[in-house]
Amino acid sequence: MASLQQRTWSGDGTGITRRDRRPCTYEAYLPDQLQGRIFSIDGDVAAEVTRAETALARLLLRAESVASSRIEGLEVGGRRLLHADAAQRHGIGPRDVTSREVLGNIDAMTWAVDSVDSGEDITLDILLETHRRLLAGPGWPYPP
Repeated sequence: MASLQQRTWSGDGTGITRRDRRPCTYEAYLPDQLQGRIFSIDGDVAAEVTRAETALARLLLRAESVASSRIEGLEVGGRRLLHADAAQRHGIGPRDVTSREVLGNIDAMTWAVDSVDSGEDITLDILLETHRRLLAGPGWPYPP
């Protein structure tokens, strides 16, 4: 059961502020233990959790692709990348070559992750297609 406990801070003589060095009492909140509890989630909430997990995975994949692009010397800020992404989604080829290349890296990595189901092997064909997408160049259509 959750509770508030009264505790005493003995102070720290090496503290930076006077407040850090001075002893005092305080209350600590101790929440209920979650270990061993069984939670039930209805269908709508489960669907929202799944959507949130998917969005988070996409965000992490995008961040990893941008970081990988930096290693290759492709520096692009978030706002620049957002503008290029919006232009691309509206069928307008972004003028910013660096942003196009980073978006190409994101696309290739997203395609690779989407192409492999959990627990399946990564095939040579998937590796070659991912590589082809990475090297296709900014704004180039992917040949069939």
